[in-house]
Amino acid sequence: MAVTVYITLGSLAVAAAGLLFTILDKRKDRHRRVIVEVREVPLLPAIAGPRIGLTLDGVLLDTPRLYVVRATNVGRAGLPRQDIEKPLTVTVDGGRLHLLTASFHDHPSSPPEPLKGVAANKEGLEIQAPKTLLNPGNTLQLLFITVGTAAAPQVSLRAKDFKVAH
Repeated sequence: MAVTVYITLGSLAVAAAGLLFTILDKRKDRHRRVIVEVREVPLLPAIAGPRIGLTLDGVLLDTPRLYVVRATNVGRAGLPRQDIEKPLTVTVDGGRLHLLTASFHDHPSSPPEPLKGVAANKEGLEIQAPKTLLNPGNTLQLLFITVGTAAAPQVSLRAKDFKVAH
């Protein structure tokens, strides 16, 4: 009988500890998290000087800057389309955006798959990715050039019950 009392008390202690850990677990924010990163990639070396420039469709680009924007689900839960309140959007003030590629990656080492449905407005001020399911480890990537501005583009993504870090 004494053994069953010890087993019962031990079971109750383990159950209470598990319940307490679940309530106090501060890692819950990590379950639903997307990281958005913006990286500028140098196009011309600093020593190129004014005589060297870049053209796009035969037109010389004024202060071109190449950017890579990546939105990666680093949480443990998937981000379904219906939870995306505002999809991945890139805007620029005082210049234009020229989208080069939009891709989807299953995981960091996977080859990129073309992302269809990316919309760019006619004025070239905004690019918006479609609402796409992002499972843990999935990444959306936009590669684009800004022209006519030295300011970095603004990137936004809003999702229900997800923490979006920039």
